[in-house]
Amino acid sequence: MKKSIFRILFLLVLAVSCLTLFSCGKKEDTSFTYFRSVDNGGEVFEYVLTVDEKNGTFSVNCDKDTENSYSGTFTYQNGYIILHSVLKGDEYVSVEGEVYSYFTPYVEPTHEHNFVLYSEKEGTCLEKGLKTYRCAECGEEKTESTVLGTHSYVKVSSTEGNCKTKSTVKYRCAHCGDEKIVEGELGDHVWSEDNRDDMGCLQKVSVTRRCLLCDTVEQGKELDEYGSHNYVNGVCTYCFFDENGLCHKHDDSNGDGVCEDCLTDISILNELAESGVSFRDDVLYFGACPCKKSVVSVEIIEKDGKKDEKTGYIRYQNASYSIVEKGNKKEAFIVQPIKWNLLTTNVSSETYVCSSVISAGYFLSPTKIKTEQKVVEENKKTIVLTEYYNIKTGENGEKIKANDFLYSDAYAYLNGEFIEKAFSEKQKGILTPDFITLPDKSFAEETTVPLSDYTSFLLNTSHYFTLTAGEKSNEVFCDSLLKTEEKTVTSLLGFVPVITIKNQD
Repeated sequence: MKKSIFRILFLLVLAVSCLTLFSCGKKEDTSFTYFRSVDNGGEVFEYVLTVDEKNGTFSVNCDKDTENSYSGTFTYQNGYIILHSVLKGDEYVSVEGEVYSYFTPYVEPTHEHNFVLYSEKEGTCLEKGLKTYRCAECGEEKTESTVLGTHSYVKVSSTEGNCKTKSTVKYRCAHCGDEKIVEGELGDHVWSEDNRDDMGCLQKVSVTRRCLLCDTVEQGKELDEYGSHNYVNGVCTYCFFDENGLCHKHDDSNGDGVCEDCLTDISILNELAESGVSFRDDVLYFGACPCKKSVVSVEIIEKDGKKDEKTGYIRYQNASYSIVEKGNKKEAFIVQPIKWNLLTTNVSSETYVCSSVISAGYFLSPTKIKTEQKVVEENKKTIVLTEYYNIKTGENGEKIKANDFLYSDAYAYLNGEFIEKAFSEKQKGILTPDFITLPDKSFAEETTVPLSDYTSFLLNTSHYFTLTAGEKSNEVFCDSLLKTEEKTVTSLLGFVPVITIKNQD
């Protein structure tokens, strides 16, 4: 029994040893063979290509053409074989099954590039510039560096010159921070007036002055400014104009009591100069503004007239003129007293409305309006409404309707430029502290307010802004519409002011 067990174990060991020896003796085959037949004048030559992947070598053999048998190394590329040999150089071989064949790979045709400048980056004081060229045929690009650029100076500060010191400007390079200072010319003297000769508004001022730096003295130097007015009872004793542009020196050649230049009743002008107000047939004459179109040409007024710095009007002979340009047309309008009609009266004051549209403008510019969408239910339908508000808010942040008069351009004009330009200091004292406002809607429905020549030139319509009557009396209504709409406040329409003066009885 023991012998049988040992015999079995021996046979098993022997079998395993034999299997191991057989396995170690077998070598992996890394060679591949391909064939090619060539008909050479009726005689077929068989060529055999053998490639050894392990060693990276190849051989080509033919029993009938031993002179062309050769060998070398090979590489794989893009699914084909490249044979490298001393005899043949590089050969390209494609394989299909066991058959191989030679081929010539496609090579992009070459051309002489036609490079043209495509872009250029200028150099700075720190970096060289760069030029990029692109071939006009194939699109290939090349770049080349250029020289360093110059500093890029920007102005950082300056000093003004005077009669002893030149002006300077400091520049700094935006790239490297290098600085340079450039000197300018000598500046002006720093004058101190020793004596000022003011001969009135019709003559230019002359002065004797001394330079505080170099002690240069100039005597009788005429300045480019006229002397001061000398107002007595509101009228200048030199030029005979009052503060709001009305002339009180008249040409009444035909004896009709009307000035030939300003086309105004002379007695009305005299009363305005004396008391600030004048009444004729229940009409109040108070203040002044451009009214009638001038018969004197704009060219003559601009050439020979003199501008009044306070009012901005041009004075020519015995009248003041406002010159207005609209498109390519320019007209001159005579400044005359403003006519007012009585609206209401009480014990201490009287309220008047202007008898004509005195000026024109926007009630509120579009840039001052913001819109909000509001969804409401109306007749069981959902409606989206657009509401218009001023970009300003109240003291507590509350919304302000876009047609609120107190926040409008019309309010700013009437209680700013208009009140300053139209009324003398004496007349401002006659006005009550109430702000200048507009007539209400009911007035516009019952009364036709005419345009003056001045406003006819400004406007393409006869409509003007009014206030909505009733509880919303601070909201603006446009008489050209059937109802008040906030969005219409951007219209260019006329202004009809309403003033309140102290009772003159």
